[in-house]
Formats: sequence, C-alpha cells, structure tokens
Amino acid sequence: MYFFMIKSFLIGASAIVLTHSLAAQQLNTRRLDSLFSIYETGDRATGSIAISKNGQLLYKKVTGTADQKHPATENSLYRIGSISKTFTAALIMQLVDQQKLSLDQTLEGYFSRLPNAKTMTIRHLLNHTSGIPDYTASEEYIGYYTVDIKSKELEKVICDFQPSVLPGEMFQYSNSNYALLTFLLEKVNEQSYSELLTAKIINPLGLKQTFFDEEHPVVESYTFEEKWKTEANTKLCVSLGAGGIISTPGDLNTFYTALFNGKLISPAALKEMMTINTQGYGLGLMKIPFYESFAYGHTGGIDGFRSNSAYFPADSISISYVSNRTRYPINDIMIGVLSIIYDKPYQLPDFTEIKLDAEELKAHKGKYISKELPIKIQVDVKNNHLWAQATGQDGFELTASKNGVFSYPGAGIEMIFSADKKQFTLKQGGGSFLFTRE
Repeated sequence: MYFFMIKSFLIGASAIVLTHSLAAQQLNTRRLDSLFSIYETGDRATGSIAISKNGQLLYKKVTGTADQKHPATENSLYRIGSISKTFTAALIMQLVDQQKLSLDQTLEGYFSRLPNAKTMTIRHLLNHTSGIPDYTASEEYIGYYTVDIKSKELEKVICDFQPSVLPGEMFQYSNSNYALLTFLLEKVNEQSYSELLTAKIINPLGLKQTFFDEEHPVVESYTFEEKWKTEANTKLCVSLGAGGIISTPGDLNTFYTALFNGKLISPAALKEMMTINTQGYGLGLMKIPFYESFAYGHTGGIDGFRSNSAYFPADSISISYVSNRTRYPINDIMIGVLSIIYDKPYQLPDFTEIKLDAEELKAHKGKYISKELPIKIQVDVKNNHLWAQATGQDGFELTASKNGVFSYPGAGIEMIFSADKKQFTLKQGGGSFLFTRE
C-alpha cells in the first residue's frame, strides 16, 4: 500500500494495536455529532448511521432529506446496494448447512447454457472467481436497469457473456455472480428471493425495516455533477440479490451481529464465508483492516446510494452507514467514525474553501511524478474543483484553502502547488514529498 491514500480502513503498518474495547470507554457522541454536522453543512454527505455493541444500539444519527420537501427520519429506508450480497451468501450457506447444496458442486444442472458450467462452482460465484463479466458494466445495461425484465431474460443475458478467464483463475468482482446465485436460490427452494429473504432472515431476526420489494418507498438519491441531480431507482428485478435489498443501518447491524453469533448459519459455514482470498474477499464478505484489528462486512453502491457495514468480532461492534447524497468517499467517513469510536488520532475535516476561476485551476493540471514515492498523481479539473488520482487508486476532490494550496481532509493530505515551477509538495502524516509535472 502506498502512503498516499488510506484504503479500506487501512491506517498503516506501524499503527498501534487496538488493545481496548468500547466497553472500557465512553462513546464520544458529541464528536460524532460534530463530524456528521460538518459533512452536512459542508454539502459533502448526508445519510443515516448506527453503531451497536453486542446487538445494543449505542448511537444513531440521521442527516439530510428523504426527498425535495421532507427531512429523512429514523424510519427512512435506503437502498443498500452490494451489502445485499452478504444476505444472499448467507441464504446460500443455509442450503449448504442443510446439505441441499455444496460449495464445490458445478453449475451445469442449473445453468446449462452458461460457458464453463461444468467446471464453474457455487464457490466461484460467491468469491467472484467465476470469470463471468459484470452485466451492470455492459453497454446494454443502461437501457434496461429501470424497466421490468423477466428473470429468464436476465439469466440469458448473463449466460451469453463470454468469460474473460477460466473459473478459479483470478478474482474479478462481478454482479453477475450474485444475480446467478439469486436465480439458484429460487430454483432450489422453488420460492422467490423476496419470500426466502423474509422467511429465512427477516422474520427470524425481527428486522422491521428490511425488504426486497418496491412497495416500501425509499428516500431519493442524488449524484453531484456541478449540482445535485436526482437519480432514478434501479428495478429490483434487475439488481436482485446482488444489490436490491432495502434497509436501515440499525437493521444492518442486527443482521451482521446475528450472522457472526450463530443465529443464521453454522460455525463451519461462517468460517467458509470468512475465508478470504488474496483480494480481501471471502464468500459475500470483505475483510476490513483498521490499525491491526479487523472487521468483516461489505460496501455498497447503487444509483446515488453509497453504503458500508463493518462488524468487529473481537469487540462485538457493528457500524453501518448509508448515504443517499454524497460526494465524499464513504470509506473516509467510516475511518473518521472508527477513529472516534476507538479514540485514535483524527482531525475533523474542514471544508472551508475559496473559489478559484477556471484558469487558476487549469494551471495545475497534469501528471506528476516524484523521486521519493513510487507513484504518479494525475491532477484534473472537474466540476470547478481540482481532483487528484494516484496510481491504482480512486480519485478525490481537493479543497482550495488559498491560491495554490489544496487539501483532502479525509486522508490528511495537503498539496502546495507552484504553477510556474510545474511542481507541488505533498504533505501527509508528517511527511513532505516533491512532485514534478512530466
């Protein structure tokens, strides 16, 4: 991992071990309130968060609006996107526990037209090593994601894809895997995914705000392109068990706590889900490092919704955050939350900025290299702001505090530009590194 960006809650190899639990300290709710107030007033993110320990709610905060006229409330429902995959994986593992399925059985009996079905297994679908391309990344997807489509039609779309690699050859995250797992669940159980989810997870856990239907209204979601734009909702018949579940952070915490405490699947099945590949992915679960502790959970994104759930088994702490309006990385928001929970060094973000004209911003565009760090940083102008993107990492928006000085509060980054010299100095974590435009 390069020093430049914090990824997946990873703070650094030299960080302090988490040696104390939340039980030994008082949760700093005032600091959490301040954090989410800053994101809301800074027009960076709004949504809903819940923090629980041993299944008991410790903190809940809701910001923003449900639509153009009404504020969001504790009862507001959000689309959780790919966090749905953990639910789907749990339903599959229940069938494994019942010996109705085996992780290493092949798929020709269920998807005969699927290329490599005779060597592709259920495990390959669960851990994204099937090689099947992602149907949501195809050019055709934009034409049908908001319309009703029959299961047989979508199954045909996915099975007609030509795999990019052989099963088991490499990790490639693909929603197609969990769409097929949805169809597999329905075929084996002879019930709809909604019926299964309700009978096997929602009702046993008493989840009052979790659904897989379009009868329960969700809050509106937005994306930012110079101004906020309302997003259309993906149809559930398209998103399926790959990303279609509707829920709240409180219910998500209840679900993850139950999953890790033996209320849904056997210890052996949970161990399989927690077996992580080299890309940090198990069976419907991601392994999430924070200092030298670990959480398991999943991230999500659908339409304008972004979400993140994490469960720390060592501390029995679960945190879920769902946003319907964000232009700030959810990962960085969660780092702030965890830093406050565990009383780690963290500076609240400051989005105070000055406005620079287009010519002042364009003067800093270009690709920069450094003799001190083995990365390149591309600097561009988007939506009247400067953006930076390091090699192999996501881009992010910079805030101008004064002419030539830009920052990214989420990762403690400051970039000081000298346009005439075609250089900038990157400061982060006490380090200072010179970059020069190629």
